[in-house]
Amino acid sequence: MPQLEFSTWISQIFWLIVIFVMMYVLMSTFVVPRMQSIFARREQKISGDLKRAEELKTEAESILNDYTEQLQVTKQETEEILLNARNSALEVQDKKIVEFNEENNASMEIAIENIKKAKQEAMDSVDKIVSQIATDSFNKIIGVKIDKKEIEKTIKLVK
Repeated sequence: MPQLEFSTWISQIFWLIVIFVMMYVLMSTFVVPRMQSIFARREQKISGDLKRAEELKTEAESILNDYTEQLQVTKQETEEILLNARNSALEVQDKKIVEFNEENNASMEIAIENIKKAKQEAMDSVDKIVSQIATDSFNKIIGVKIDKKEIEKTIKLVK
């Protein structure tokens, strides 16, 4: 193996130093500055993105709070509208019930009057029928002819 020979060590060390220096110069002038700029841009982008994300988060929270407040206001307005509608419906219902009761009472009074008239007419016709039956009965059974007016007087006394 040529690397282990002592006679070539000096030339090997020389080339080692030359190549090392060249690599160091290349790395320090070209590679390291490029990497630093890439890292710097990357850091700026990340911090910018984080700031933007924080701003968006704050904005989203603000929008959510506004939405929640608006939702609460809308709920209250809806409840008020429903309550007003319910109250007005109850008022209308109460008015209709009062009107119905008044109409019903008027109809009942008319019906009662009609029933009284019909009862009176029926009673009058019953009186006529009874007097006719009584007259006919006396004529056919007893053979006595009685005056209708006498029978009607008697019926009125019995009532």
